[in-house]
Amino acid sequence: MQTYLKTKPVWVQVLLFLGMAFGLFMVASLIGLPVLANIAGIPATEFADSSRWDLNNPKMITVIRGFILLQFLFLFAIPSLLFAHTGKQGNEEKILGQFERR
Repeated sequence: MQTYLKTKPVWVQVLLFLGMAFGLFMVASLIGLPVLANIAGIPATEFADSSRWDLNNPKMITVIRGFILLQFLFLFAIPSLLFAHTGKQGNEEKILGQFERR
């Protein structure tokens, strides 16, 4: 079985992947940053100006690390897995040498 994505040109697939990554990242940013700020007890408005960040504050470092984790997940890991899932043909196990047991 051939998926719809496999019949499209490469540039369409790249645009789809970039759109997925950007969309997921924007949703994660809009939801994740206020949640991270609330968990750390820092107002979310404090992140508007990076020159005012207190990098000696452990709570601020926690929020920055959490945001880096969100970036990794929603710019790399989740879009890659979703894109791989949308383009799968159904015989990947056979190609990888993982034959079905009978």
